[in-house]
Amino acid sequence: MSRPLILNLFSFVPLFFAIAMSIRFKHTSSRNKYFLITNLLALLAIVLSILNEYIPLLSDSNKIVVLKRIYIHSEVSLYAAIPYFLLKFNLHHLKNKLYNILLRIPLWIQLILCVMGLWVDLYYGVGYAKTIYRGPLFLISIIIPFSYFGLFLFFELKKFKDYERVNKYSIIVICFIPTLITSYLYILRNIQCLNLGVSFSLLLYYIFCIDMRFDYDLQTGVRNRNAFKKNLIIVQNKHSQATVIMFDVNHLKIANDTYGHVSGDILIETAAQTIRNFFREKGKTYRIGGDEFCVIAPYMTDEMMDKLLFDFQQNIEIDNKGKKIPLSLAMGYSSCVKGKGVDEDIYKTLDRADRNMYENKRHMKASRK
Repeated sequence: MSRPLILNLFSFVPLFFAIAMSIRFKHTSSRNKYFLITNLLALLAIVLSILNEYIPLLSDSNKIVVLKRIYIHSEVSLYAAIPYFLLKFNLHHLKNKLYNILLRIPLWIQLILCVMGLWVDLYYGVGYAKTIYRGPLFLISIIIPFSYFGLFLFFELKKFKDYERVNKYSIIVICFIPTLITSYLYILRNIQCLNLGVSFSLLLYYIFCIDMRFDYDLQTGVRNRNAFKKNLIIVQNKHSQATVIMFDVNHLKIANDTYGHVSGDILIETAAQTIRNFFREKGKTYRIGGDEFCVIAPYMTDEMMDKLLFDFQQNIEIDNKGKKIPLSLAMGYSSCVKGKGVDEDIYKTLDRADRNMYENKRHMKASRK
């Protein structure tokens, strides 16, 4: 058994695990279908690579040339589709139709040129000595999958600052290093090692994504109640000074009844992104209930907090311009200060912030009457 065949067969192992896991969790999130497609395409790439090992055994030279053309262009199209669907898995929340169309255009270009390449030497050609040579548009076949990989890494980097320290190390080991190695092997055309690298990268990345689900809310992308409880314990045990800010989305029922539950979901997602983006440098954002959010930040004085929340409200009003469903948030805060008696307990601080938030909500309702 040849070394390339052994490597390709070994590549099946991590892929089967990744496929089994994505099938198991496919009903928990709609984005899992993109990861399943990614794995199936990678599986097809390995099968084609194995079949390619047997093409030279044919006696008919013309058949060898034709099959080599089909193989190389099928492989090129697959290695553009794999990062595309992986990117779709990463950008499952992207609902803008124009962006989705723009994302598809490079893939369609790759597929069209690969089909044309069966007759014309655009990306690759096959000589009658059964050798594969590069065509005039070879660089495009490299740029397109690399552009998808680049976008994938870009959006991972955008989330990087929100990760805990251990998750930052994990994503570097799991995602960035294998991607760089995979890119290097793709340029060298070491397809057997490339298949193995892709298989392990996909499995490790999916395990990382599943692990992140325990601490992050699937709908909004901010930390969930589980992560919130863990952070409260850390603050309490370390006797840290902290400020707790509570938020509640106003008019959610009106949005659901008037425009449908999809609009209500969009309002919640908007609230989560607005809070996280504004308070990103100040603290961590959590979704602790259906329409309730919380930020735990290092201690800030009342003067600092009043100014911060005033600026936040101004930011919301600017963002609301032209929106059919404007965002409105009730807010309240309290601080846990070491050496100040009752305020030293983070759970009592949380309860006080919650009461302040509901007092703000009642005041907002009264002012509208």
